[in-house]
Amino acid sequence: MRPIVTMIALVLMTASTFSQGQTGASPLEPYLWQKRLMIIFAPSLGDHRLIDQRELNVHAIDGLQARDMVVFAVIGDDHVNPELNRAPAEGAAEIRRRFGIADDMFAVVLVGKDGTEKYRSARPVDLSFIFDIVDGMPMRRREMRERKT
Repeated sequence: MRPIVTMIALVLMTASTFSQGQTGASPLEPYLWQKRLMIIFAPSLGDHRLIDQRELNVHAIDGLQARDMVVFAVIGDDHVNPELNRAPAEGAAEIRRRFGIADDMFAVVLVGKDGTEKYRSARPVDLSFIFDIVDGMPMRRREMRERKT
């Protein structure tokens, strides 16, 4: 009986990770248990750190796709820019609030399929480092085993 209670508690905690309280669903909710997210926060489209991160990402698209990742940029507090795969149509301010990142800050945040933050950096990140984190996740290891068979 105890494992069922633990599982229910885990599901409720995970669901609350993506909720906005009583105002409605989070813009990140559609990705829960489906995709890993790499969210790039930048104050403007011309921010040199955003440009640098995009350059790092372009050389790793196959790896991002193999790991079921969606990459998007949150620009300021009013714009979401798709980078790889489908990005939320709106909700930049809510996404910034969710991760506690001011609209004048740069950050790269990795979010697992379970909806929890796995890594954060205030500088552009080499994707081999991100891939090492993702590949160490239990769910990803299971995916790799299943894809071999």
